[in-house]
Amino acid sequence: SRLTARQAELVFQPKDLSLAWDYASYIVMPTVSFASLFVLSPKMGAIFPVMLGWVVFMYWFHRLVTLRVSKKQMYASENLVIGAELLWSVPLATVASAWAYWGYRLGLNPIGRIPLAVLGSCLLYFGGMSLAGTMRNPHVYGEIDVDYWRVAQRLRFSWFNCNPIHVLKSLYCPEAFGGPHVVARTPFAFGKEYLFEEAGGADAPESAS
Repeated sequence: SRLTARQAELVFQPKDLSLAWDYASYIVMPTVSFASLFVLSPKMGAIFPVMLGWVVFMYWFHRLVTLRVSKKQMYASENLVIGAELLWSVPLATVASAWAYWGYRLGLNPIGRIPLAVLGSCLLYFGGMSLAGTMRNPHVYGEIDVDYWRVAQRLRFSWFNCNPIHVLKSLYCPEAFGGPHVVARTPFAFGKEYLFEEAGGADAPESAS
């Protein structure tokens, strides 16, 4: 069957940046590696040079490959980043629990020290993150209020052209607005900013016909 222009465009469209899955691997891989600390073996430390090589590889892979083959993506909040930072307490707590576990095996502390080590590790990490201010949503103060239309001309995207229902109503049913409204006949998509290069920016005010 023949491809339409829209289907061909979707075929060659770059994939989204899978940030959530990347964060998962950055937490699971260190946790699994640190779990080897519970195994008494002369080769228990051999996994850590391998993990270091994995870290170096992933860093350069994302810098040189992922950023160039993935399209831009918008996130509505920083909850994903904050959640990943909170979950980083898991691999850290794994190291702390291994320390307490071997202390128990050597008879240096009771078994109840293991959950206390986990709790103490999490509290220390969360406390440090809180003091550093990385667990709070950023707030920008002292901004100068700018007219909406000036911002729309600069950014090219807005609530209106990112809202598919508003775009469809602007195209096929403008009378449904029942009064003055913002016309957004072209949906915004990263990589298609050129569609908004016309004078007036991304949106334009208009009265419903």
